[in-house]
Amino acid sequence: MKNRKEREEMFRQDPLIVRLRKIAADVGRIPDLVRDPDRRHAVETILDETRGPIEWTLPEALAIPRAGVELANLMRALTSWLGIWREERLTMNLQVLLEDEMMAWSDRIQGLADAPRLTESVGRRGVFELTLALCPVRESPPTSPPPPPPPPPSLRRTLQSMIRHFLESKP
Repeated sequence: MKNRKEREEMFRQDPLIVRLRKIAADVGRIPDLVRDPDRRHAVETILDETRGPIEWTLPEALAIPRAGVELANLMRALTSWLGIWREERLTMNLQVLLEDEMMAWSDRIQGLADAPRLTESVGRRGVFELTLALCPVRESPPTSPPPPPPPPPSLRRTLQSMIRHFLESKP
């Protein structure tokens, strides 16, 4: 296995969308490992190793409102589950909860990568397009200015009395 620095350099070469998809795939493997008694030993490893790619992607993803928050929350969830797993406090109910939560996280991160109008551009353009896909600009229809408010009742009475007085004073 390559050391952490080499893995980070290789991972960072990919565009943001590819990195998000890889994170989603890694998280999506966790439920299968939890269900299989012969491979459960790998759960701790993947819970721990998935945090690295999130850590490396997070600075760029923070420029995108929803993506940064989702990755930060996923990092917290993985860290919490890793602590539970290491303490061997994982009951059958918690195993089911871990499976469900990791599948949901996988779907959410994949949803970020598959956002409409998202391209596999690299650099700032990719971040800009991902931001547009996640936070679309809503164009408001042109509107005419609102009508002026009606005059207050006291002014209305004053104007009416002035008009009445003017009309009555005419010969």
